Formats: sequence, structure tokens, C-alpha cells
Amino acid sequence: MASNVVVNRIVRGCLVGLLLSAAAGAQVLTFVDGWREGIGGIDGIRGNRGVVVTEDGRYVYAGGETDNGLTVFSRDRDTGELTQIQVLKNGIGGIDGLGGANVVRLSPGEDNVYVSGFFQDSLAVFARDKHTGLLTEIQVLKDGVGGIDGLNGALWIAVSQNGKNLYLTGFFDNAVVVFDRDKQDGTLTLHQLLRAGVGGITGIRGAYSMFMDKEDKFVYVGGLQDNAIVVFSRSKSNGELSQVQMLQDGVGGIDGLAAVRGLIGDRHDDNLYSVAIADNAISSFAIDKHDGTLTQLQVVKDTDVGIDGLKGATGINIDPDGRFVYAAAFSEGRLSVWERSSSTGLLTLSQVLINGIATPCCQIGPIDIYPTRDGCQIYTANYSTSSILLFDVVDCHHDEDDD
Repeated sequence: MASNVVVNRIVRGCLVGLLLSAAAGAQVLTFVDGWREGIGGIDGIRGNRGVVVTEDGRYVYAGGETDNGLTVFSRDRDTGELTQIQVLKNGIGGIDGLGGANVVRLSPGEDNVYVSGFFQDSLAVFARDKHTGLLTEIQVLKDGVGGIDGLNGALWIAVSQNGKNLYLTGFFDNAVVVFDRDKQDGTLTLHQLLRAGVGGITGIRGAYSMFMDKEDKFVYVGGLQDNAIVVFSRSKSNGELSQVQMLQDGVGGIDGLAAVRGLIGDRHDDNLYSVAIADNAISSFAIDKHDGTLTQLQVVKDTDVGIDGLKGATGINIDPDGRFVYAAAFSEGRLSVWERSSSTGLLTLSQVLINGIATPCCQIGPIDIYPTRDGCQIYTANYSTSSILLFDVVDCHHDEDDD
């Protein structure tokens, strides 16, 4: 197991003029700092696609798809600055299942970290020391091994709030896999496999992102190749899923879902938001809290007058208070901020952060966005530049817990 401690910052001088705000609305985000593979000893985040921050704000976990790695950072809760404390890489020190490390997720209670291995068709399970933040691998699941199926192109991970189940999308298997989760040690057992074209399941070819509502009642899955969002109801007794709705681009007036890639909902389960990489679009939906079905409210595209920051939209997330929605446009290296109406769920463009001088230190290249629990800072995962960038949210008055 490789482990080291380094502090690293992207030179701020390189960032003069980096972030230009489009004349859309009020400034929401300001750049703070960045951490990049190979600078200052940072390792394990080459091809970074995923970042997660613990609820207490003390630790950050980041995957490196190209590095086949998982990096642990301690975090200064006052500044958001990161210090690397552990690096785990596939095939080193007995570590397995991190080939193409992609999505990183914490369990409820944060006793475990789960990482999908896109290239290895795997899911790696780690026990987490809450005091030190360090990880120990305890289980590796692989497609076709020990009766496991559906993990070809293992990608998105969602864990139920009650901690009983973990859900995983298999991109090349066109599948959603349901696992039972042992709440004592976090290990997983296959429970259900849903595959496109089998048993009436539709819309999940190229199964990509997922979102689960806060009451564990519904799971929403984006089928990138089907240009669709599929709604599943979830059994609270055993975690099994049943399809209840499919919305598909170009069908029944639905638009903005061509190669849908990211999904996120607000904390009250009033709205679902999506980004679609081929449509260069962000969409808003109303959620029926009774049956989980969706009604499209709004579609905004990069080609619309006055709109920017959605070309090749790949990632989406929401401020914990529901004030803002953040979208990452990988193709043009831009990060857009959308003001959200709490009453209607509609979005209004507020700010676009764009690349300035195209030097190695100054590219954003965001592929996804991760707010802290208090909503006062966000981290971006930057695949093309193998970096993590930190932004402050202007006029944020929340305080993180001291415990």
C-alpha cells in the first residue's frame, strides 16, 4: 500500500485571467486553489473523474481513471486546502478492482468507500478509518467472477440512505445491478440484475448516471445510448427495482436528453435535473412524490440566445440548499452556475467560468462537480488536466460542524 503526505497548489500566478465570468448574472463562484497530478508530489488522480467530501469536511477521496488509483486527502475545513495522505493503486500492495477507477461514493455513516472500476468491470469496497481517513480494501467484485454479472463497464454508484443496498450501472452490460449491503462491514452480495431488453426493461442501454431520492423510494437512471431517463420504484423491504416510466429524447415532446449523462435532484425531491452531452443541454423536471414519475419543465441548450457553458455537458450537481445548480461542460472546459427557483424548479443562468490562457496549469476541463455539505465550497473533477479545483461560493454564511 503506497502512502505519502504532500501539500500542493497550482501556482496562482498562472491563474490570472483564468476564470472569466460571462455577463449572465451575479457572481456565485470564485477560484481558490487547485491540485494537479505530478505537481508537488500529487499522485493517483490522473484522469480524475470523481471526488467525494466527507460530511464532517475533514477528508476528500478522488479516483484516477488513467492512474487506476484512489487518493485520500485530508482537508482544512476553514480553507478547503487539501493534503495528500494516502494513494492506492491497482496491482500495488495487493490492491485490486481500481482498473479505470471512476465513481467514488461514501456509505451512510461513512464507514465505507466504494469505487467503480470501469476498465476492470469491477467494484472495490474499502473500510474507512473515521479518525485518520485512511482506507483498507475488504472486497472486490468482478464481472463474471463468483456469479457476479452486469458489471461490464462498471460506472455509477448509489447507496440507499438506509444503508441496506448499493446500486451500480454497467455501461456495456446495459444494466443496473442491485446489491444487498452488510451494514456491519459494508460488504456486498448480488441481489438483482436489470438489463435492457430483458423482462420488459427499456431505456437503459449505456446505463450511466443514477440518482436516488432522499426517502429511498425511487431510483432514476440515465441511459446514454437510449437518450433516456428511466424511473424505477424501489422496494423498501429488499431494495428491488421495478420500472415505472421512461422519458426518451424526441418522444412525446421530450427534448434535451441526447446522450444524457448526469442526473441530480434537490434535497426536497421536488425536481430532477439532467445534462446531455450530445444535446449540449440542461433540463429540469418536476417529480411526482407519489409515484416518482417525471414531467419535463424546461430545456436550455448551449445554442440558445444568451446561453453559454453547456457544450459537451457532462456533470451536474446542486447546492445543498437548492439555491444553485452547477453544470460541467467538458468539451469547452467551462463551468456554469444556474440560479434555481425553489417554487418552480426552473433555472436561470447566473455565471459561466471559462478557461483563460491555455497553459497546463490554467485549464479547467471539468467533468463533474462536488459541493461540500455546507454548500460554501465546491470541488471540480478535471479529467483532461488530471486535477481538482476548489471554488468558494460567494456570500455563503453556513458553518461546518465542529464535531
